[in-house]
Amino acid sequence: MVLSGTHQNRITDPSTLPGRPSTGAACSTRGERRKGLRKMAKKEPRYIDGVEHWQCAGCLNWLPREAFNKHARSANGLRPYCRACQSAQDKAYYENHRASKIEYNRAYRAAHPERRERNNKYCRDWRAVNSEAVSAYQRAWRAANPKMSKDLVRAWCDANPEKVRARYLVKDAVRRGDLVRPGMCSKCNKPKPVDGHHPDYERPLDVIWLCRSCHKCRHAEINAEAKG
Repeated sequence: MVLSGTHQNRITDPSTLPGRPSTGAACSTRGERRKGLRKMAKKEPRYIDGVEHWQCAGCLNWLPREAFNKHARSANGLRPYCRACQSAQDKAYYENHRASKIEYNRAYRAAHPERRERNNKYCRDWRAVNSEAVSAYQRAWRAANPKMSKDLVRAWCDANPEKVRARYLVKDAVRRGDLVRPGMCSKCNKPKPVDGHHPDYERPLDVIWLCRSCHKCRHAEINAEAKG
């Protein structure tokens, strides 16, 4: 099937598109996806209200560039499927190859520990810079999922009784006045609400006062050091 350069004839049968199986499932081979990319490269955009639109190879809708993921090897720099269609295909592919994907990811992480650490560092740095946005997202998620949030907290408490005990001992000490909770993080020196970080849970009243962001980053560093 050959697409005209001006797209005057609308395609009505998605199964005839290259790289798209007739069942609507995800492309089974990388070669099929490449065929779809080559066909996408032959397309030309339409301008609707002065905005550049491209036709999705899946749903056949004409959508703005922002609706497509980027692809450096295609002529227009876009993937042939819009983000919604691409997401559906990726999910279908993962469900059909779940066991092999899990095993592949596990082997890749074991063979490239430096890349995993680099990604973890990037995430820690991003969370530190965007701590307020992360906290707002977490509060909104807990408000929208109260039961799941309680179940997660309960499971964590059951798995970490020594940490729960140390946390309550610090709260009691602050209430009695034995410990003074400062109004500033000892690491970033910003005036924020602080938590008591325990370097050693065997000494529950020996704490370092850190803001929530620095506290999470410190535990991430400890976990990375433990994994070696």
